Amino acid sequence: MSETKVSERGALAHRIADFINGHDLNNPFGGEVAQMKRYYGVACSMPRGLDGDIRVYGLKFIQVLLVGPLVHGERREVFDREENALAFLKALLVDFDSEAADAVPTLGTRS
Repeated sequence: MSETKVSERGALAHRIADFINGHDLNNPFGGEVAQMKRYYGVACSMPRGLDGDIRVYGLKFIQVLLVGPLVHGERREVFDREENALAFLKALLVDFDSEAADAVPTLGTRS
């Protein structure tokens, strides 16, 4: 049996996909890891409420792009830690607590 070696970035993307799938943020699409040229991507969605893309460029550079009524338009955030990215996603998309999501540390400015 052949084992496929997964990079640390790929493993991080798979953990994010597990979070997306575990919280039903994959309907009608999402939850799959896509290896792109410069990053690993994980899509997420909720019917009539959200389209999103999480891009793992590196272990310390995770970009979250969300669009839809659930986030009141568009949100773009960059995180330097997996824990912060997941805390942001949980607060905003699972707990529906935008104040808690805004309190999660990010890299750079919020938009």
